[in-house]
Amino acid sequence: YTRRRPITGAAMAATATPSNPAAAGQQHQSMRFQDLTIDDTLPLLERVLKYAQSEIALQRLVHVRQMADVLRGVPLSQRMFTMDRLSVLFPKLVDDPEILVRQGFVAQLVEIALICLNINATDGAPVENAVEKTKGGGENDINDESVTTSLRNYVLTVLVPYMGSMLSNPNLEVRRSASEAVTKLASELSANEVRQYLLDYPLALLSRSQTSGLNNISSPKMPVSNSSVEDMRAFGVVFLGELCQSLSGNHVREVIVPHLIRCKSDKSHKVRSACAIALPRAFNNLGDDSNDGITENDQAAATKARTQLLDAFCCLSEDSSIPCRNVCSDSIEIFNPYTQYSDEETLRVREKMVEITLVLLHDEQQAICVRTLQRLGPIIASICFSLDQVKTDSVVLKVKESVALNILPFFCGMTDNVVSEYTTREDQQAINDMRSYCAYNFPGVLLSLGREYWTSCLRQCFINLLYDNPTPSDDTDPRSWEELKAMPHRNFQITQLVAIRRIISHSLHDLASILGQKLMETDLYDVLEYFLFEEDVDGVRAGVIKHASALLDLLSQSKRAELIKLFPELYDSLSPTIKGKEDGISGSSYSKSGNWRMRVVFTEQLCCMFSKNVLVASDEEVFVISEVIPLAFTLLGDPVAGVRESAAQKLIPSMLCAVYLDEEDSSSFNTTVQASKDESKTVSKSLSSVAFENCIARLQNFAVGDYEKKQLFCNIMCSLIQDHSHKGKAVSKVMDQMIPFLMQIEKDPVANVRLTMYRSLRTIIDSTEFTSQKIPSVATEDQRQMILASIQRFEEVEDDNWWQ
Repeated sequence: YTRRRPITGAAMAATATPSNPAAAGQQHQSMRFQDLTIDDTLPLLERVLKYAQSEIALQRLVHVRQMADVLRGVPLSQRMFTMDRLSVLFPKLVDDPEILVRQGFVAQLVEIALICLNINATDGAPVENAVEKTKGGGENDINDESVTTSLRNYVLTVLVPYMGSMLSNPNLEVRRSASEAVTKLASELSANEVRQYLLDYPLALLSRSQTSGLNNISSPKMPVSNSSVEDMRAFGVVFLGELCQSLSGNHVREVIVPHLIRCKSDKSHKVRSACAIALPRAFNNLGDDSNDGITENDQAAATKARTQLLDAFCCLSEDSSIPCRNVCSDSIEIFNPYTQYSDEETLRVREKMVEITLVLLHDEQQAICVRTLQRLGPIIASICFSLDQVKTDSVVLKVKESVALNILPFFCGMTDNVVSEYTTREDQQAINDMRSYCAYNFPGVLLSLGREYWTSCLRQCFINLLYDNPTPSDDTDPRSWEELKAMPHRNFQITQLVAIRRIISHSLHDLASILGQKLMETDLYDVLEYFLFEEDVDGVRAGVIKHASALLDLLSQSKRAELIKLFPELYDSLSPTIKGKEDGISGSSYSKSGNWRMRVVFTEQLCCMFSKNVLVASDEEVFVISEVIPLAFTLLGDPVAGVRESAAQKLIPSMLCAVYLDEEDSSSFNTTVQASKDESKTVSKSLSSVAFENCIARLQNFAVGDYEKKQLFCNIMCSLIQDHSHKGKAVSKVMDQMIPFLMQIEKDPVANVRLTMYRSLRTIIDSTEFTSQKIPSVATEDQRQMILASIQRFEEVEDDNWWQ
């Protein structure tokens, strides 16, 4: 079924006649089919010129979106000619009745402008011979300054006015598309060009009245209401703020700041709300954020402008309009106070931001207070932004104390008492949502203020997040941190909110890195153990497993050893049906696969631990040999192929290189442990040798096992050479003992095994190890000759080259 396209009155009069209605219908059908048919034989340029003016909106939209493609394949010398031909479409497209067509047109305009400006870009092959090359044109004209100057002038004098006209389009989506296009173009122009050619458009929108429009630009002829005028002016204010980043500091201070100061007292609440959006952007681009070429007068002017902008924003935060105050609560975090100010200015600006935040937190409208609470984390981070670069410690201390005294109680109170002021106890969903916001922003707040505020206030906030109903109901309720830590895990009243547990689990490694080893072990270790071994939700548990290597790296040797000993238990919990089968391969005895994705993550983390030498800690080598190495090979027998591949390609090669001991090899484990600052003992040579020989023996068992084990063995050898060549002698030592076993697989009856063996031998031959003088070869010359002979026999024997 095809929906009929409406026929215009003229077309209907020409085709439908009372005397012959049948012929009229046949002619009507023919015309509609012709209109819907596109001539693919036309070059792209001719096709765009023809169908971008079609009466069918879909055809116009499709071909308007191809205008930039026409220009992209044209040599520089022909671009001006192509632009002249395309420009005949612009007057109609700018007033097209379809919104999507106008949006597509303005998006293509900025792409065309960037192609014209970016003359050194590689445009690729010509697109369907859109324009035939003329004599003398082509690559020789790429550096022709006259052509590039003409193209740049064309962009500024022709394309920019068309984009500017779309800024006054009655449709909001079209205006937004135009704003994005002009902002994108502004980033490629100089500040003076933006000032001369672009800045007038938002200023014209600001001064627009019910009967005025943009000069010299045609706009859709539609009636303008008071409401649409307000919308236009508000849009102009927002766009003015977006252009600030492309203007110089002088332009922002001299042109934009005065307009924004006037707009904060505008009669329209829409304009004032837009002003609240633009003020922070102007604040961040006053031009004194660096010491390059900044005079004292510039700094004084910037300081004055900064004071005016902050005072204007503070005024808007107390505006009578609720939407305006709402916008202020969303925009305050955009303020980006730099560190190049004087100490007095740095302190004044940040204290002013604290003042504005308190105004919003005490707003008479509950919704604005809640909205500000939800954004307290980013607000605190913005106030404390780059404080570590401030040279005067007293200023840093005053700023942090001001935040901790005035704002931090609200943030910590989001877990219970502050929320109760804005919601009822029955509104549990609102309370839970607020706690989720607090948990999500908690690492950022801790990073902004520093670990020195952990013990005084943030630790209690963390307790309130982690436990349900943490506030004592009476004096006998054991809610102190010390008492909670002394309780067994099974008695911990961990919050039942999965969302909060998930957030804490995935950010625990960030908290640990901020707090350091001592505070991490005293305050976070029990939480880590709970999430690893007692958490029953996979999404929560995945957070600590995904960052297990980073967490163990932050622990002391003794705590790390305690956790490593529980790894077999952790693996059993991830694969409840896989127990007691070492060096196995999937088979009928496996009825379930368990959570195999978690086992893949666990395998990758074990690989990271071996790569960082986290697992091989002094006094724990025996445990590594007896538990961790068997566990690594057990992962090779996982019933899920993804787990086996991860173990073969990443874990086993990393483990072999980690346990190999060579006093002369800087990458060996023994040297790394001796260089560690917090370790006092080194791994004994005998234990390391036992661990290495243990791994070699297990690998040899795989080399003589069934076909699946043999394939895994070959894949391990491939990965060892490809990804661990920097380990030098460790790889060479392994390959010296494994190459004879690889050669034995040559006559295996299973074709896939022989193919895997062939790929492994080819990897050895293709490896650069043989020609490198800095890294030892992975095979002797005799072994290399044997491998080449084996490869030749394989290629001769296998029928029809099926393996290629």
